[in-house]
Amino acid sequence: PKGYFCRGADVKPSKCAFYQTCPEGTEVPEGTATSGVIALTFLYILMQLLVKRSNVVKKRAREEKARKEQRTRAQSAFADDWQKLLQASSTRNFNIAHNVNDEEA
Repeated sequence: PKGYFCRGADVKPSKCAFYQTCPEGTEVPEGTATSGVIALTFLYILMQLLVKRSNVVKKRAREEKARKEQRTRAQSAFADDWQKLLQASSTRNFNIAHNVNDEEA
C-alpha cells in the first residue's frame, strides 16, 4: 500500500519514515533525508563562514579607521608642538637681538 514498503520476503508491510516516499508496490523506500541534511549542513557552514568573513572585514575596517584617526591626532599634536617651538624660538631670537641692541646703545 501507499506509505509502506515490502521487502521481497516480507509478509507484513513496513511503514515509511516521514522523509521517505513509498508509492504503492515499493520494495525499498525512495529518497532519504540524508541528502537534505547534507545540503542544509553545507548551507549552514557556508553561511557561518560568510558571517565570520564579514565580521573580520568589518573589524579590520574599524581598526584601520582607528589607526588613521590616531595617526591624524599624532600629526596634529606634532604640528602644534612644532608651531610652539618655532614661536618660542623666534621670540627668543627677537629678545636676544633687542638685548644686544640695548647694550650697544
